[in-house]
Amino acid sequence: DPYAFFAVAVMSPGARPVAVDPGVVVVEQAGQSVMISNAAGEASASWQAMIGENTPRGLVHLGIGLARCGLAGARQSLADAESAYRVAVALGKSVVYYGDHWLSCLILQHRAQLEPLVAPAVKVLRHDPELCRTLEAFLAADGNLTATGKALFVHPNTVGYRLKQFAQRAGVEPRSTSGVGLIQVALVSLQLDAASGTQS
Repeated sequence: DPYAFFAVAVMSPGARPVAVDPGVVVVEQAGQSVMISNAAGEASASWQAMIGENTPRGLVHLGIGLARCGLAGARQSLADAESAYRVAVALGKSVVYYGDHWLSCLILQHRAQLEPLVAPAVKVLRHDPELCRTLEAFLAADGNLTATGKALFVHPNTVGYRLKQFAQRAGVEPRSTSGVGLIQVALVSLQLDAASGTQS
């Protein structure tokens, strides 16, 4: 049905599911294996149907795209899956679902454009692991100083002081909307650098 929902996964070359569902097509391409499925319901359910409980043979990395409608949607799901696959390779993860890691996918795809925006923050964070942990906890706590302090076992005023220091050193205000976005990009960039061994 060309109007159905399709979900696509991209795997390491030669990887194949142990048992392929009848509604799944596996295409071997140079450099990758592609699985296409009619996605019924939740994306996670379609992937359970696709690979079941079994890890595909030869799997090193797997990128899973969003379930999308129609043939154009299948093409977009393939683009999602390829992006998720690149993130899986870059971060050394076995499975990356685009829906859960969309920010990392977009950052990796547009890294050259984003790098000048986050370079000062990356430079500061690369040399200050404590500040890096503080900002990660701050984002995880949705900007709540008390919750951040509890997560780090420090007083909320200490969190506020660290955020102020970061703003002065990096020129990014962590309590602003644009600052939160830049910090997220900087933290993902650091993860990508650490995974690749790059220290730019």
